Amino acid sequence: EPATGAPVEPSATRAGGRGLSIAHKLGLLMFVLVLAIVAPLTAYFQSRQVESLRQNLQSKAETYAQLLSTQVRSAVAFDDRETAREAFEALASDRDLSGVVLFTARGTVLERWGSLSSLAQEAKNGVAERRVFELSDRVLAVAPVVSLEGPKGTLALELSKAALESGRRAVQRTSLLMGCTALVSGVLLALAIAQSFARRLRAIAGVAGAVAAGDLTQTAPRDGSSDEIGSLSRSFGIMLEQLKRLIAEIKTSAEQEHARLERLVDQRTQALGRRNADMRRVLDNVDQGFLTIDRRAIMSEERSRIIERWLGPAPQSGVLWDYIEQAAPGMGLPLSLAWEQVLEDVLPLEVAVQMMPRSFVVGSRHYAVDYKLTLSESGALEGMLVVLSDVTVVIERQRLEEEEREVLQLFSRLLQDRAGVLEFLSETHRLVESLTRNPPEEVAVTKRLLHTLKGNTGLYGLQSVAKLCHALEDNLQEQGGNLSRADADRLLAHWQALSTKLGGFIDAPKSGGVTIDDSEYGELLAAVAAGTPHAQLAGMVGAWQLEPVELRLRRLAQQAQGLAERLQKLPLDVRVEAGRLRIDSARLLDVWAALPHLVRNAIDHGIETPEQRAAAGKTERASLVLRAALNAQQFSIEIEDSGRGIDWEALRAAAARKGVPCSTQRELSDALFADGVSTRDEVTENSGRGVGTAALARAVRTTGGRIEVFSERGKGARFRLTWPAAVARPSLAKAIPGGFGPAAAKHGMGRGS
Repeated sequence: EPATGAPVEPSATRAGGRGLSIAHKLGLLMFVLVLAIVAPLTAYFQSRQVESLRQNLQSKAETYAQLLSTQVRSAVAFDDRETAREAFEALASDRDLSGVVLFTARGTVLERWGSLSSLAQEAKNGVAERRVFELSDRVLAVAPVVSLEGPKGTLALELSKAALESGRRAVQRTSLLMGCTALVSGVLLALAIAQSFARRLRAIAGVAGAVAAGDLTQTAPRDGSSDEIGSLSRSFGIMLEQLKRLIAEIKTSAEQEHARLERLVDQRTQALGRRNADMRRVLDNVDQGFLTIDRRAIMSEERSRIIERWLGPAPQSGVLWDYIEQAAPGMGLPLSLAWEQVLEDVLPLEVAVQMMPRSFVVGSRHYAVDYKLTLSESGALEGMLVVLSDVTVVIERQRLEEEEREVLQLFSRLLQDRAGVLEFLSETHRLVESLTRNPPEEVAVTKRLLHTLKGNTGLYGLQSVAKLCHALEDNLQEQGGNLSRADADRLLAHWQALSTKLGGFIDAPKSGGVTIDDSEYGELLAAVAAGTPHAQLAGMVGAWQLEPVELRLRRLAQQAQGLAERLQKLPLDVRVEAGRLRIDSARLLDVWAALPHLVRNAIDHGIETPEQRAAAGKTERASLVLRAALNAQQFSIEIEDSGRGIDWEALRAAAARKGVPCSTQRELSDALFADGVSTRDEVTENSGRGVGTAALARAVRTTGGRIEVFSERGKGARFRLTWPAAVARPSLAKAIPGGFGPAAAKHGMGRGS
């Protein structure tokens, strides 16, 4: 501080007030000059000093932000709170520091010290560059933190203006004191002081500017004065030393942290290598194949070795669909289309994945496919884990078990209806031979034979044959043309394998005697006891060689019950009305073979489920009536159900699409039995191709019969098949002298029966 002295009392005043002396005038002039010069200079230096302090504080905040943002990069990269805390504690010794916080890229606080303003809290959203903001009571500095590993964060620190305000007030006091001293001491002293102030401030500002520019080799200006500038210079020197010490500590800590991270990375790399080796041993020694794909279906290099043994070397494209297509032609496109549906995100991911193909065949091997989606933390689809399993043994075991079940089921039926089973086997053998040995030239005939074979084998429980026939029907529909040689060989090989297990059924005789029930036997016994003429007795016994119609209808009833159970349409009452009618079925074998199509349609198309019947106001139990009758003019078979009836409008539309005449009711009824006409939109294993009823109509017409249809929407349908009575009358009339008597007529044998 410059010394201040008491002002000299002017001589004019001492002389008794005779006016102003030259001393007073000079003193007044000096006073005015000093006042005019010193006052602006004082104000200038005051504002300059305050501005310098403010800039120093901002520079300090920016320097801190720059240094700390470099120091905490590793903390952001690895979410290391300890490193951030150490950096903050090293800076906490600065009394100007109000608060500091480090945000992660997600906006969460990694570490925090002190109190922060609301503006500093907004830095959690991230900043693009380092910036300094001056608030009313503090200075805020924000800086992005970008680690070398990739993660980003944001640093925000605040320095209090308390010291700045204190310095400003001190500068004001000093300026006032210097102004007064300057008025007394003169212009020279004022100039000397001003020069001294300017020199010292310039020295401090120069060092501060260099430090703010990043030059930490600067040393604080030496100023032994005890005034505010000297205090500021010493404080600046202390701050600079603290910064250097902090930087040294940060460097040391960074080197230690770098070494620690290198050791940690090395340890984790070694552990990961061991885990990868263990995983590779697992992948190469399991019976399943594992691989992963990204969103573009590109396979990862890491996959089970067994996959190459199954599918061969991977293609150059590395795309999974190309790999599957290379091993199983025809499977690549469905897989790729299903994956595109997953990526479109229209359906829920779980639903879309369930729709992807689950199996494929390579040669004689069967493979199952399972899919596991891989999602990011945000739930976005990243790729998929594909698991391949060789299920050939399982498929073969299932096939063998299915065949064994079919054989046992056929044995059970054999015990109940030997003649029916033998006739079924003979008819099935005939159909297979017709389709494979001498295939028909017309595709329509092939479809009818194949559909009949499918229906009959399905009703008798040979589901493996029925499923194969359904697959062959699909091939005919997709490929066009007739049955291929490969498909015919598949059918023949499958039937021959099954026939071998069935033993001598096919070659067994169709009948070995006469079947009668107790009532027929009792009737004959009573006739003999009553002395009935031989001719009538011969007629009664001769009728036994004919086939009871009820037996065939009972077979159809049993098949209807089984189908209703599979389609969940029970309870179903099936009633057979044939009395003791016997006929010669030789001319109607094709009709009996195709008749199950009509029964199957009645169950599948007509009969509703219990829920549907309840909604329509019907009783819970549905009914199906199978009846046969013979009179002097005609023989008839009727199949009547209590289902939903025929949708004539839907039938008209289906017939129109196929180009089948359908303008009149008669044409519409005929269209019901036309090839390829079906009211079903979807093909199932039971119906939907419009082939079964066409096969029946052809068999009926070939044997000289006709079909009538009676149906009312919602009240069921009735089909009547009729022939001239001669079709059902036996040829035994010529062989038995005297013709047939009343007893024969009772069995459907007489002229008026």
